[in-house]
Amino acid sequence: MKSIVLVVLAILFFCSCGKEEVKVQYVTVTGNIISPGARDIIIYEGYSFWDDPKTLDSVILDENNYFKMRIPLSEEGMFYIYTGDKYVKYIYLCPEDSLNLKIDTSTDDNYEISYSGRGKSVKGNRLKDNFYKTFKRDDDYWSSVRGDDYRKFIKYVDSLKQKQLEFYKKNFWNNDAPEIEKNNMLDEINYNWAYLRVDYLLENHYWNDESKMKIDSSDFFFLNEINLDNPKSNISPNFNYFISRYLDLLKAKTNYKKEKNNKDELFYSKQKYDIAKKMFSGVAKDIAITESIKDVIDWEPSLEGMKLARIWLDDLKKNATDTTYAYLTEKKYNERMKLMPGRPAPGFRMPTIDGDTISLSDFKGKLVYIDFWGTWCGPCRQEIPYYDTLQNKFKNNPNIIFISLAMEYQRYNEWKQFVKEKKLPGIHIYLEKQFRNELAVKYMIRGVPTFVLIDKKGLIINANAPRPSADNIVEYINKYIN
Repeated sequence: MKSIVLVVLAILFFCSCGKEEVKVQYVTVTGNIISPGARDIIIYEGYSFWDDPKTLDSVILDENNYFKMRIPLSEEGMFYIYTGDKYVKYIYLCPEDSLNLKIDTSTDDNYEISYSGRGKSVKGNRLKDNFYKTFKRDDDYWSSVRGDDYRKFIKYVDSLKQKQLEFYKKNFWNNDAPEIEKNNMLDEINYNWAYLRVDYLLENHYWNDESKMKIDSSDFFFLNEINLDNPKSNISPNFNYFISRYLDLLKAKTNYKKEKNNKDELFYSKQKYDIAKKMFSGVAKDIAITESIKDVIDWEPSLEGMKLARIWLDDLKKNATDTTYAYLTEKKYNERMKLMPGRPAPGFRMPTIDGDTISLSDFKGKLVYIDFWGTWCGPCRQEIPYYDTLQNKFKNNPNIIFISLAMEYQRYNEWKQFVKEKKLPGIHIYLEKQFRNELAVKYMIRGVPTFVLIDKKGLIINANAPRPSADNIVEYINKYIN
């Protein structure tokens, strides 16, 4: 009996030795906020931030404006810090590091931040900030990348890239900064350069009907230097921007100097999708197909367009190199489906410029024409005379209401003064946070002006309705009033 017990104990001992204990790793983030505009500190995961922000951790400042987080972290990563709804900066974090932040939010932009503590995170974030201070996008930068002289532009961006690579080799190459940062910073340099080259060709040649630029095949040789199939580049914002812009360039080249022949936007979305399927591979293909689907969802969400988007999305889900893009695109697709004709319009209850509080439900029995706009938006201002004329045509019709929702950012007084001075008609409401405003998110506002038409039952007729400047706008509205 004793021998049996010993054998069992031995088996248990060896089994326990063979089972490797998984150690949970943490990163500690502490800090002090000078002149905080909000009491909450939020750290978002960088990879998912733009389309589906996931919170890594959040905390409330103490009475002395200090905070502390101890966050489980298994690998190096890039993250975004916010105070309330204000973006502070993106940072790199590594397991087992301790990073202390001193953040001065007293200025409107470019918050000052200093780093201390221990580990790779400290040196890595200092290097990152030093890089962006060295290559600050000042007036000289913008005048050079947007100038009329193409050859001067090429010389400038090539020189800028070379200087940035020299900085990278000197400061990032052989040091203990996070590996993810070393790879990402190199991608940011190369893909920003490529993005600028592509963007210039689009803006100054293919999209400019009065362009006198002379280009030939040699102006596209730079693309041979770009790796379009690097799965690790997907965390680089500039890689994603570049792929999107390069896809626009390929489409623009296809249609250059061709008659539109009354082709609608859906035709060009189909064209864009076909180019994405044929010309890209790997994660770049995922991004290009995602951009094609988002084009339909954001700008051409007709019944036919959404059917196509569903087909393309199902194919992306089956064949994607990185399933994250399919997940994010499906999330956006499902949000758009909630705004299709016949679905209940997202409700709201808000104060108007005159101090009254209104709800969308107050106008049941009336047609509601909503204008999402901004005082800072040139095309919005161009619509104002047409919008005034449109409202004047229906001023004696009790069956329609006009509501203007101004998407602003800390410009309440300027907005109020603008509306009063221009004597703009209709109901006016102020939306803080611009495109991150809760109501703007619910209506999936991606650009302004955007007009929404809601029927007498509170159901959506068109979440991307014709503008006041459209030739048939009066007939379009009359069709639903009657």
